[in-house]
Amino acid sequence: MKLSQPLKILVGIATLWVVIYPLAMFVTWLMLMALAPLTGGRGDTPGPLFFFIFMIFMLIAVGGSWFRLALQLFYLSHIILNRAGNDTARVLLGIGCVVLPLVALPCTYFLYVLPQRPPEWALSRPPAKAAA
Repeated sequence: MKLSQPLKILVGIATLWVVIYPLAMFVTWLMLMALAPLTGGRGDTPGPLFFFIFMIFMLIAVGGSWFRLALQLFYLSHIILNRAGNDTARVLLGIGCVVLPLVALPCTYFLYVLPQRPPEWALSRPPAKAAA
């Protein structure tokens, strides 16, 4: 699958977002929980500002999850359709896209999507011909 250079850059930015997104959501959640008492509630209940911020946070979290799923589907289809890639690397990256996408997606990007030609070790080798 060949992609144009601007599309490769766009996929790279999307991959960077998927890697940074969990850390950003965790930090945002910590800040939200730390600032909950200051959002105008009385007693033990948080105020309406907390619920407004929480609603925005949840919309971003759900949207980010759908975005990551769409990017995983793109990478899986790229791995499956990339016949030039080494079978072992393709299988490991395909499993990694499902099990550990934070590692497998950037690896797939830098091995097969970004370069014009993948490194030699990441390419499949033609089968050796038997001596007659």
